[in-house]
Amino acid sequence: MPAKRKGSNASFPLKLTKGGTTVRVTRLSNGYHRVSYHLGGRRKTEDIKDPEGAIALAKEKLTKLQGGEIDAAQLTDKDRPIYSRALDAISAWG
Repeated sequence: MPAKRKGSNASFPLKLTKGGTTVRVTRLSNGYHRVSYHLGGRRKTEDIKDPEGAIALAKEKLTKLQGGEIDAAQLTDKDRPIYSRALDAISAWG
């Protein structure tokens, strides 16, 4: 059963979903909160002490992931050459 944190309205683990994108916030035993999400085929995590800060970061990551704000450096090795060829192909138009 998720536990309520003192001074916070959120219970953990917290799962934020928008479209097909999910970001999770879990409370760790050391008092930190872990924000986890998938980017470029890999699981990314960030640990934050403040529960409200962790929720704010999760919302920010969810918005960025859902909005397609992705950088070529975050692509997998398999996707990087495809991305490069696509950029070359569209550069002819402008």
